[in-house]
Amino acid sequence: MPTQSEQNDRNQQSKDRVSDGQTIRDRRKAERAVKSRRKELLQGATSTSQRRDIKGGIYDISTTSTDVGNRQGEGETIDDNSIDSAITHTGGSGSGSGGLPDGYAEELLDIVDGNNEAAQRYFLTRTP
Repeated sequence: MPTQSEQNDRNQQSKDRVSDGQTIRDRRKAERAVKSRRKELLQGATSTSQRRDIKGGIYDISTTSTDVGNRQGEGETIDDNSIDSAITHTGGSGSGSGGLPDGYAEELLDIVDGNNEAAQRYFLTRTP
């Protein structure tokens, strides 16, 4: 027989599931309303130009951020997590310390960095 504390935890979990389900149903209802309104506007359009404006308009009603699961690291972006960060160019080749792994060559590529500025980074490419 569960203790009162365990039963309270179960009850809270159940309430949370009900609340989450209601939130999802409300969001879907709002999405259907937007889709329905868009359809009405398209049917009432009198010119191709109006139809294009309606179709090209923003119709994503989500204005709040949603929690993204399966996130590893503490931040939300690659820069925050230090994932895929550029390494310092060491130059040279071969399997000695500071060199490139066997079977790889380095290639200098032009990129746009996190500050939306032009930059260059060295990338490893597999050599045949």
